[in-house]
Amino acid sequence: RVEPIQSAIEHYIVAQRGAMASGAVRFAFACSFVYDNNSFWAGKKLDLVVNSIKETMKQMIFYKNLVVLGLLRPIYRLSLRLTGQSDVHQRDDLTNIFGETYKEGEGIFSKLPMVMLTECFAKFYEGLVFREVDKARDSVQQYLSIQ
Repeated sequence: RVEPIQSAIEHYIVAQRGAMASGAVRFAFACSFVYDNNSFWAGKKLDLVVNSIKETMKQMIFYKNLVVLGLLRPIYRLSLRLTGQSDVHQRDDLTNIFGETYKEGEGIFSKLPMVMLTECFAKFYEGLVFREVDKARDSVQQYLSIQ
């Protein structure tokens, strides 16, 4: 059985391609983000989610869209951890797929509330999934302090 969100998210790929073809780059980025994020939360196979996010992150780097990159980073990190592909959760810094290192809590990512909230929520979820209660509690406290 296919749930409504699972069938609806595929339309974002069509919209993204159309937006890129017509030059509406910002709309294309928004479609890519919604597709990747909803694919994760709708339960799409994680290897497909990871590959899709990698492609989106490549585009964000190319077009220098750090906001969408920052919004995707927590979901990407969590997807990698859930598939057993990474030990990123144990490090303070995050080296992305392009070899660039981002220190959490520094740079542009620490200045945008939406990015910070997304990161807190993903860390909370990660803490629950992997039974890291302290991490989940700290993430909730940080989330509430941002709002």
